[in-house]
Amino acid sequence: MIKKAKQRNMGISIAIALAILFSILAANSSSQSQSESLDMRIEAHSNDTPIDLQEEALSILQLKCNTCHKKRNPFMVFTLKNMERRAEKIKKQVFELKRMPQPGTTLSPEEYSTLKNWLDAI
Repeated sequence: MIKKAKQRNMGISIAIALAILFSILAANSSSQSQSESLDMRIEAHSNDTPIDLQEEALSILQLKCNTCHKKRNPFMVFTLKNMERRAEKIKKQVFELKRMPQPGTTLSPEEYSTLKNWLDAI
């Protein structure tokens, strides 16, 4: 009887811990973009890439890439914090191998130009 009660309490504890973890992750996900906004501006000013060009490139990555990446490759969602670190992969996939964006999503000539200019500036 005591053993079953301990097992039940352990199961409840695990369920509570998972619920807390998921709520933290959900809150972090929604507030992350707000807190990253300030970080992004500070970081953007600390490198040589013009902030407007970097913001335009991020906008393209968010609209044309992140919509698919969030579903299929959540570890490659682009943010201002990580986009420069992933620049070589972006260049290779978009301009060299032409694997991205995936079929069904297209980049306009202006969007290609903006991404290329941003990549060249970093």
